[in-house]
Amino acid sequence: MSRRRPGSTTWRVRRLRGAGVLAGVFGVLAVPTAVVMLTVGVPQRASDERAFLSARPCGAETKGPAEECLRTAWFTVEAVRVWQRRSPGGWVRVIADDGRGDRADFDGTGRFLQRARPGDRVVGTVWRGEIVTLSAHGAYHHTTGHPVGAPVAVACGALVLLVSGGLGAYASWWWLRRTDRCAVRTAGLSAIALTVLGLGIYTIFLLPVFEGRAGPRPRARV
Repeated sequence: MSRRRPGSTTWRVRRLRGAGVLAGVFGVLAVPTAVVMLTVGVPQRASDERAFLSARPCGAETKGPAEECLRTAWFTVEAVRVWQRRSPGGWVRVIADDGRGDRADFDGTGRFLQRARPGDRVVGTVWRGEIVTLSAHGAYHHTTGHPVGAPVAVACGALVLLVSGGLGAYASWWWLRRTDRCAVRTAGLSAIALTVLGLGIYTIFLLPVFEGRAGPRPRARV
């Protein structure tokens, strides 16, 4: 007959209650955030996408940071940085012919980003004062400010948050009500804990990716 160490049950109950509180906090934060993203973020991104797709080339008299037309401009590459981590990407710092500098951020590493070098002359498409596409060397690359596809990206991020937040809230309710009766280790508790923890971590890592693809952001001045 096996002996249980004194205090082991109490320690396990405290651990489960702590996990329940953490899961509950995550659920309380994640679910409202997902609702806001679905009700506000997705319609806004969809409106930006429609405006971009219907935009026409700018005329000679159209200038300014709030321009709704598509302006083509030449830039000189000042610096390039590319990384190959779990989320490959990079940025290119450019200087316009009028001397103003800007930085274009990219998700992924395409041919343009891999071939760009300081001193290169590149063509950029500017919308609402932000570079949305850069091209050179027979290749082009959309920046993170490109609005096409942003509604889908935001909706996916919101759904991930909604599902993981809902699971976290349910796991919290289940743990906090049953810890006294479930002090012994069970496969079910371990499975729920790993599922909620994994979804939470997965969501945290996905949010920057979705946000980076979610349409125009304030320009990074250089």
